Amino acid sequence: MKKIKKIIAILSLAMMLGITTIPNYAYAMPSEENAAIDTVAAYVKENAEEFSDERTPIETIYFAIDKNGEMTIISGETETYKLVEDVIVGGYMFFDDGLKGVNHYYEVQMTATVIDKSDYFTYHSLSVKPKNNSSYLSAVSASHASYLRKTTVSDAKQYYYAGSTPNNPYVYVKSSFSVNGDTSYSIPEKKLTNPIK
Repeated sequence: MKKIKKIIAILSLAMMLGITTIPNYAYAMPSEENAAIDTVAAYVKENAEEFSDERTPIETIYFAIDKNGEMTIISGETETYKLVEDVIVGGYMFFDDGLKGVNHYYEVQMTATVIDKSDYFTYHSLSVKPKNNSSYLSAVSASHASYLRKTTVSDAKQYYYAGSTPNNPYVYVKSSFSVNGDTSYSIPEKKLTNPIK
């Protein structure tokens, strides 16, 4: 009888542990075929193994957001761009970070600057949806205290494909910003891909 109670207790404990770990596993592993995996959600272990390749830029785009929240793609570096009606200039950079073990890593970087230096950022976010994924990975975001008067913000999001990478990788990106604590701007979804030469 004691053995039966012990077995029931062990099975109950095993079931409770299994139930509590299933949501974490389901969250970390995408259901799409060869979908990219969020390096944060998957709890990637840090190790001494180096990336096999140098970082390779895939695409960079620059943008401007005017006071009405309209976004324009601009050519060239943002330092040379300034129109009276624009509030924010910035850019997205898409990189192939190479292999680490059997996983192929990619990264998107975002930077944004207010044109009028009396303005400042109080919030920013960056979201990415890699090729083969049906939804966006967890967003990176930050709030900035007004007294910091942050005139430039930047962030990055890294992800990887387990085993192999898809042909012609691309990523959708979007961002949002708050300026002076009272005005919000959003950049609609943009696709970054290897430009056709």
